[in-house]
Amino acid sequence: MVPGLSCLNLTGGYCLLGEGYALWAHEDDVRSLVDYKFFCFNGKAKFLYISRGLEDHKTAEISFYDLNANELPFHRSDYKPLHNAAIPGTFEKMIKVANVLAESIDSAFVRIDLYSIVDEVFFSEITFSPCGGFLPFYPETADGLMGKYLIIE
Repeated sequence: MVPGLSCLNLTGGYCLLGEGYALWAHEDDVRSLVDYKFFCFNGKAKFLYISRGLEDHKTAEISFYDLNANELPFHRSDYKPLHNAAIPGTFEKMIKVANVLAESIDSAFVRIDLYSIVDEVFFSEITFSPCGGFLPFYPETADGLMGKYLIIE
């Protein structure tokens, strides 16, 4: 936990307390959050996965999309697919934010996680090795796509 920051899990939602502010999130709001996780190679976003319901891995939905919002022909077998994901009006801005963050990091690969809430882009996290580098893609031919994007000098 960040010094000076606490999170309370209360009936009906969550309260994030910081120095001089409190943020309340209703439980239904947390459940309806959609994650936009951009896979960035050598400073550029190449594709993303869009997920909903990650607070419960049994019912979570995930699908991979290109930067034109087309669903890609690979998936994870450990989650239900999220077909026809809603693309927010902030999608182009999200791509720009992901690229700016990825370019500022000296890494051949990074995943940039963002949210779009009330027409604003919010940063979530930067991940250097999703699933410890063992993220399962199906079919396995999708691994070849990642390899083509990954340039290690």
